[in-house]
Amino acid sequence: MNKLKTVAAVAISTILALLAIGLIAVAEKGPSQIQIFVGASPFNTGLIGTFKFVEMLRTRYSMVYVISSLSELRKIFTSGTCLFIAVSPEVGYSKSDAETVGDALSKCKYASILVADESTTSNALLETLETSIRVNGKIIIDAVNGPYIYAYISIQPNASTHKVYYLQLDIASQLKLEFSKAKPVGYADTGDVVAAEELSPLGVHVFVLGDGSIFLNQVLESNKTVYKDFAIDLVNYLCRYDGGCKIVVDGSRYPGYSLDKALENKNMLVYADPIAFAAAFATRLLHPSTWLLPAIEFLNSFFKNIASMYNLFIAILAALSGSIYIFLEHRMVIVDDRRLDEQREVEVFATGDVREAILKGKIKLGKQDFLNLFTIVNTVTQLVYGVELCNPRLFELIPSREYVKRYVNRMCKLRKKASEGGFLPIVFSWSRTTAKMVRESEEFLSLLGQSIAGEKGFEYLLMR
Repeated sequence: MNKLKTVAAVAISTILALLAIGLIAVAEKGPSQIQIFVGASPFNTGLIGTFKFVEMLRTRYSMVYVISSLSELRKIFTSGTCLFIAVSPEVGYSKSDAETVGDALSKCKYASILVADESTTSNALLETLETSIRVNGKIIIDAVNGPYIYAYISIQPNASTHKVYYLQLDIASQLKLEFSKAKPVGYADTGDVVAAEELSPLGVHVFVLGDGSIFLNQVLESNKTVYKDFAIDLVNYLCRYDGGCKIVVDGSRYPGYSLDKALENKNMLVYADPIAFAAAFATRLLHPSTWLLPAIEFLNSFFKNIASMYNLFIAILAALSGSIYIFLEHRMVIVDDRRLDEQREVEVFATGDVREAILKGKIKLGKQDFLNLFTIVNTVTQLVYGVELCNPRLFELIPSREYVKRYVNRMCKLRKKASEGGFLPIVFSWSRTTAKMVRESEEFLSLLGQSIAGEKGFEYLLMR
């Protein structure tokens, strides 16, 4: 037992040392930088993000991707039906970026692009795709509702189907279609064009909407299902109603901010997801780099102050040394090396008087006593019938099968619990359970012409 205690003390010391090394290494590396996204980013779960839009698409399409780099497109758009979606991007597309999107779409059999933007940020992408549609960037103002205008937007997948939606837009922009072959499909109450589509010379179906607010989380979570219906119908239309359509929502046009930068901007606190802020703050607060160095500095200052008081320092050092000595003295006991005593195994057989004492609870039994009982009964069944107690063939050889089955099943389950552990069957007291099984074993063995009651025959073996 003393040796086991010594090993435990060494193991605890090793664990503490490894823990200290790990804390220092983690503190030196610094906390992980959780980025906080704002705007219409698909990574933003706040009010003006598009996370809910992506989740809604994933309930209907199996291949919906959110990318953080346009270079990922070449691995996704390889064939079949493809749809690229850009909603109110905050970072513009360079010519190289637009060409990357165009090259990826060219590999698809049917390619479509949805641009929902109230600014001119997406025009470079539209220009590279050789479409004549452009976002003017001029916000439409209604005399009554101001920038919150209403518009009719139609979707016509075929000659027999024509769906028209009447939607309220938030800060929508005009579309320029001068000398264009594009087809206007959305008009504001003011008469301005807010939606248009065109099949570009490159074979890409382009759909442009002068407002991205329709796809925002706060809009899709509102009680107006018309926005959800429009968003799904539009995607279905651009995917040509193909369930295998590969949909990419661009998440590369929205910068991510660190916690410090986000806290400097009050607008982020309003529009970003509070859960994202809480996660970033908790990660920073709990990381060892935040509290380990101040804790070490505090301890250093504390011991410096103690060291300056010589008498107090000596007293604390003596008390600490004494505590360590007492701990080691109790945990790691040193014993003399001597020859082990001779070990003897004695088997005691229980006669009828002992059995009576067992059944009356005068002798406390344990798990090992039950295993010994099982061994005796199992040996009897092997000698009489040539099969073990837990062998299913035993039920074919012994009469009164229902009683035998209940008894044998319980004995086998208890033996498994006693030897291997486990939750079932539930045993509150091995002493009472073993005493009960002694009585049932007597009844069982009587069917075999044997007994554990008398002084002769198979006796109950106690190895105590």
